[in-house]
Amino acid sequence: MPFSLDPAESLADGIRRIAHEQLTSAAHALTEGSGEVDDDIHSARKAMKRMRGLLRLIRSDLGERDFLLENVACRDAARQLASLRDATVVVATLDSLTKDLDAEGQRANACWREALEARRRRSWDATTSAAREQAIDDVVAHTLAVDTRVDAWRLKGGWKMVDAGVGGVYRRGRQEFDECRWRPSVERLHQWRKRVKYLYYQTQILSPLWPTMMKAWHAELDRLGDLLGDDHDLAVLADALRAGATEELVTEPLLVLIGHRRHALQREALNLGTRIYGERPRDLTRRLRSAWGAWKEERIQLTARPWRGPEIATPLVERVVDSRCRTGEGPLWHAGESCLYWVDIPAGKLYRFDPEAGAYEQVLEVEGAIGGFTVQADDSLLLFMSRGAIAVWRQGEGLQVLVDGIEVEQSSRFNDVIADPVGRVYCGTMASGGVGGRLYRLDTDGSLTELLEGIGCSNGMGFSPDRRSFYFIDSPTRQVSRFDWEESTGELTDRRVLIDTTQEQGTPDGMTVDAEGFLWCARWGGGCVVRYTPEGVEERRVALPARKVSSAGFGGVGLDDLYVTTAGGDDRAAEGDGAGALFRLRPGVRGLPEFRSRVCL
Repeated sequence: MPFSLDPAESLADGIRRIAHEQLTSAAHALTEGSGEVDDDIHSARKAMKRMRGLLRLIRSDLGERDFLLENVACRDAARQLASLRDATVVVATLDSLTKDLDAEGQRANACWREALEARRRRSWDATTSAAREQAIDDVVAHTLAVDTRVDAWRLKGGWKMVDAGVGGVYRRGRQEFDECRWRPSVERLHQWRKRVKYLYYQTQILSPLWPTMMKAWHAELDRLGDLLGDDHDLAVLADALRAGATEELVTEPLLVLIGHRRHALQREALNLGTRIYGERPRDLTRRLRSAWGAWKEERIQLTARPWRGPEIATPLVERVVDSRCRTGEGPLWHAGESCLYWVDIPAGKLYRFDPEAGAYEQVLEVEGAIGGFTVQADDSLLLFMSRGAIAVWRQGEGLQVLVDGIEVEQSSRFNDVIADPVGRVYCGTMASGGVGGRLYRLDTDGSLTELLEGIGCSNGMGFSPDRRSFYFIDSPTRQVSRFDWEESTGELTDRRVLIDTTQEQGTPDGMTVDAEGFLWCARWGGGCVVRYTPEGVEERRVALPARKVSSAGFGGVGLDDLYVTTAGGDDRAAEGDGAGALFRLRPGVRGLPEFRSRVCL
């Protein structure tokens, strides 16, 4: 589950769940991680820092003795891990300077990199494998020891706990900010960053209290933490350069650049700090108390009765294009052109509909199939086709092939795709010839990573508005899955079933997510599109004059039109009068702008 409270839990249960998740995550990263030592240590350290933010949130309920016990354990664990990774950070920070150096500076940079890399290797070699393993074992032992005590924490879980936790961290951060504004130093800036990060983690935990406000606050704190972290890394690098300077190792151009960059980082950090810490602590906690009260009311309503939904008028379903697609799919709004694109998959045809003109046209036809596509940041389209081929298309310029094919997909094709906020693309294939389909992640550099295998047919995908969950449909299972999604890495974890339609007519197909976080799922063989709450409860369904409803996507200048594609246009007698056509309805809610891909740009 995400690093935040769940309205379905009591506050105390939510805090304990989050603590267990972070502690076991840290232990797992160190014992059964990815195999990349630096990455695994970084993951474990991050979990320990989240724990320290959580502990400060519940400090008043824990009591000072228990708080100090748990905080020291998490702090010492993080310090042991830092000692295994610091040399790597120094080298990475040096690398970040390269592009801003002249020829002389780059020569100095190269010499220093060789020296620091050699020092890192010596430091690593000086620590025996047994000693490193023992250090990691010690951290795991400390982590698991804290985990065994979590269920014994004495938590009242009321507003006073939150007030004292957030208010205390904010108040201390405000004091550190004032110190840095008038008397900045490396140590003061580092201490301020700690308070910023604690508050950053607390806004994540408390995000359900007021999602819109917390999301904005969380983003600003994230940026501030990054600025102060980069400044500290540069200060550490400068110390290393001064300590190791020789006639052969020139420091001046590097130190000058570090000074300029630190000045710019600190100036931006202080400007951002003025906004974040401009409110008096008691005014902040008063505002949060109002949000807390509203959240409590929502929890009472949630637990008192299941969601039934309001009485909703059925929206008018309008047939905007009477096409006869064999498998119409992937309606995607192109904001740069104010037009909607969609495909007829097996025919290899790409269509464009202009709502203002009320006209459509076929803009492309390829040999084979077009399973799905995304809009790139430069307004071109990224097409995913047969045999795992991927190409860029822009009208009048033809296809630019990026991936000629994928060996294991030679008898298959892509079926559905979606871009994420970073510009990566999640692209799924379907089973063929006895070989299961797969879900891949196409990174912005054009590299492919296999995420799932044994898929029957990759279909609808979407992201929750808070960017923490990824929805995925493997149609033959007739289920909608929900994953935890990490934006920084693109990783999918903790798959669970959100919606199970095995007892209903039809199969979940393409889907989209609206601005309220509800899911709109097309029902292939069910003749409708269904809206579900974020908890997976059906809220409404809209019937269409086609048995095979294939996908849905929001469009229009205000994203208040829902476009729906259908299939079976080659046999309307069996599939319905509207089979293969493109429909539009106005459901009374808006969609979210689709993310644009940034592959090979």
